[in-house]
Amino acid sequence: MKKMAFRKDGVCGECSKEIKAGTTGFWDTSKKLIFCLEHFEEKVTETPSISILPPIDRGTAGGSAKRMADRKVRKRQDRLDAKFEGRPILRALAEVINEESHDTKAWKKGAQGEEGVGRNLEELAKKYNFIVLHDRRIPGSKANIDHIAITGTGVYVIDVKNYEGQIKIEYSGLFSLKPPQLKVGNRNQTKLVDGVKRQVEIVIECLAKQDVSVLVTGLLYFYRADWPMLLPPKEISGVLLNSRKGFTRIAELPANINSNDIEKIARVIAETLKAY
Repeated sequence: MKKMAFRKDGVCGECSKEIKAGTTGFWDTSKKLIFCLEHFEEKVTETPSISILPPIDRGTAGGSAKRMADRKVRKRQDRLDAKFEGRPILRALAEVINEESHDTKAWKKGAQGEEGVGRNLEELAKKYNFIVLHDRRIPGSKANIDHIAITGTGVYVIDVKNYEGQIKIEYSGLFSLKPPQLKVGNRNQTKLVDGVKRQVEIVIECLAKQDVSVLVTGLLYFYRADWPMLLPPKEISGVLLNSRKGFTRIAELPANINSNDIEKIARVIAETLKAY
């Protein structure tokens, strides 16, 4: 069907109305008929507009931690530059003698852990068809959530720690009411469990506001820690531990959430918990 101005008089193939030369109407190239503009325009099929959702902002693994580490490095460099201005030899010696602060090293180490875990999660996401969000802002706080994996078995809130030492769980006794303690080497790190639980609550609240009901589970992921050869711990007080197989053992579980719903859930979380 072609819209055009007719060069000669004719008759509408729909209503038999006379159409004068110069009048705009429609020419059916297959039927060799002309049609009135007034009553036939609505019958012309046009390409429907397609609503395309914007891509999900998945964030950058370790992005905010790396920026913080870089900011601290720049401040240190600026202090040394100002102190030893015009004295390049002393400036070079000061660079060697004055080590980076423990705080700066901790931020760098944390960023390396988040980046490493992020790469691993992205590889698994491609293989097992799930979505990972990285470095999400917690509303009303400067803190962040390192990773959120939206998989076929639910949502996993992942807190990464680049700690050294063997992971173990200590129990007070068979009849003790005290909760178990998480140890990394000889250090008590049970507080990390409570931190993950708070992050899980934030994600659950985020989903509930959009009437999304899905299982949300916390996971403490130790990037380079050591694990016992026999019976490595996999959970403490409802929070999963990555153990020796990392996230693979979770990714391999049979899925009960389809890919469309995974994307919808990921979009809800991404739009509420923005990337840093």
